[in-house]
This record gives sequence, C-alpha cells and structure tokens, in this order.
Amino acid sequence: MVTTEYPHLLLDIEERIATITFDRPERRNAFNPTMLKSLRDAFEAVFERPDVGCVVLTGAGRSFCAGADLAALASADPSVVARVDLRDVHRVTLAIRRLDKPIIAAVNGPALGAGCDFALACDIRLASESARFSETYIRLGIIPGNGGTYFLPRIVGIAKACELVFTGDVIDAREALRIGLVGRVVPDAELPAAAQELAAKIAAGPSQAITEARRAIYRDLTRDLEPALADLRPVMERLRLSGDHLEGLRAQAERRRPVFQGR
Repeated sequence: MVTTEYPHLLLDIEERIATITFDRPERRNAFNPTMLKSLRDAFEAVFERPDVGCVVLTGAGRSFCAGADLAALASADPSVVARVDLRDVHRVTLAIRRLDKPIIAAVNGPALGAGCDFALACDIRLASESARFSETYIRLGIIPGNGGTYFLPRIVGIAKACELVFTGDVIDAREALRIGLVGRVVPDAELPAAAQELAAKIAAGPSQAITEARRAIYRDLTRDLEPALADLRPVMERLRLSGDHLEGLRAQAERRRPVFQGR
C-alpha cells in the first residue's frame, strides 16, 4: 500500500483501489479551506494514475463528513463569512464527476449538508448502520449549495427530494436504502470490507468500457434517446476492437473468468 498524507486527508492506493479518507475526526470531518485543497490535490493525483481502477471516499472515526466547519464560520467576522467562495467547494464536487474512474462513497456515519452532497456526487453509495443523511442547509436559512438540488431529484425523485431539502430532516441508513439514496446497508464493522470488495470487483473490470459507460450514464441523463444512441455507436465500435472485449469473448467461450488489462 502507498499512503500519501495531506492536511486533514489520507490517500491510500493498493491493488488498483484508491481510498480517500476525510481525516479530521475531532471535528466530525467537517471541512475547512485546507481540507478542500487537500481533496482537490488527492483527486488530481488519482486522475493521473492509470493503475487506479476505482476510488472509495470515506471518513475517519464515526462520521463521514459533517459539511462545512460551522463552528469556525460562526466565530468568524460576518463580512468574512459572506466572502467564502463556494467555488472552492464546487471544485471538489466537479472533480468527483470529472474523474474518469468510478467512485464509491462508503458512508460510515453522519453525512450532513455539503458532506451529504459529496456522497450524492459519487456513483455508488454504501452505508453503515450508523450512517445518517441530511440536507441541513434550510436550518441555517440557506439552500443546498453543493449540488443537493441537482443530485437528490435524480436519485430519489422530485417529491422526496423536496421533502428532504425543505425540512432538513435527518434520515437513517434504512430509510436511505428504502428511498434509493444508498444501494446497500451493512453493519458498521463490515463497511470498509464491503466497500473494498465492491471496488476490487469494479477495478478488475475492463477499464475503458467502464469509463465510457460512466460517461454515457451522466451525459444521457438530460438527453433524448435518439442522439444518445447515436453517440454510443462510435464508442461501441471502438470498444469492440479492444483487447478487453476480445478477452471477454474468449473467456466466455472457454467458460472462465476474464482477465482484463485495460487495453
């Protein structure tokens, strides 16, 4: 395992899996400007690594991410708070979506406010039994400022998204599973292994095909069917000539598991 320590953040890379861990447990992994920069740096480092096939985002201690460090903001001069540049937060969310690799949020505790939005920006969400989710912004007289109004309706539907955004209610892991916000709930102690197992399965797949599938899924969310299908044709033509596709065909004919090489 190769570990890189950033301020308030850890990046571990092992066997094609990059694990990014919010590392400010004494503040429930609430982020400050230093952590935001660390997140951008870590995602940039992962983006440059062709040997990484999947990313896991999680939190140290008993929280995933409590959003912005409100205690620090509350003690700051109001004029300073008013000048907090949301673009610093947005760059992290955009980095998640622009990453050319699947990313799994392993939500190990409360995911609140912008912390919830970071989880929503990921492709897949797994939750421990102690996970909690809330778009807490409305309690502060503001609205979700990190993509919550974009992600939630696409994940849970408009009516439920409105309820969660308008009330700021906290939902537990089982409710999150029921409404489709997370794909799986596991006991707290089993979450790291479950996330790593799923990440390993994805990382062992044909990386070119997975990258193209990820791009198509998000690109086609707001498009008509006909142009979406038209754009898929050249992608499929290219993938059919790839070594991974040929390996998949051979493996199926030989009744064995394919060994993909990302070619």
